[in-house]
Amino acid sequence: MSDSKKMELYKAHQTMQEKLIYFLMTAAGACIGFSLTQAKDLVADTVHVALGAALLLWSISFLMGFGRVQMALGVVWANSELLDVQAGIHPAAGRIAALVHEAEKRLRETMQRQSSNAVRYANWQVSTLILGVLAYVVWQVLLMLHRSP
Repeated sequence: MSDSKKMELYKAHQTMQEKLIYFLMTAAGACIGFSLTQAKDLVADTVHVALGAALLLWSISFLMGFGRVQMALGVVWANSELLDVQAGIHPAAGRIAALVHEAEKRLRETMQRQSSNAVRYANWQVSTLILGVLAYVVWQVLLMLHRSP
């Protein structure tokens, strides 16, 4: 496969990843907004604990999406720095072999760590969004049981 085809696939993958992250963040925000409108006239009661749990989980999901974006940006930055080091134009390493080797090592470690963290954030983002939906459904069931004679 040619380098241009690989680059095209990489860009397509990156674009789809970004869309997914922002879609999930938007879904979490919409869930929060919708549930708050549903609860605006309610009186505090223990039956609403499940709603509180749903709101908390959706908030965590949103924050995990934000963290995921931050980690992805960190990987891109470290990759850019690595390219400068390898080209011998990085201001701190220049063309000094020992400095280049150390900088490459540290930047690769940084990219690996941030990439692993991005995966962790992604898992938490999806899991907390789904758990928030389940908590909201539990809240609706509890409301129906609470209102029934």
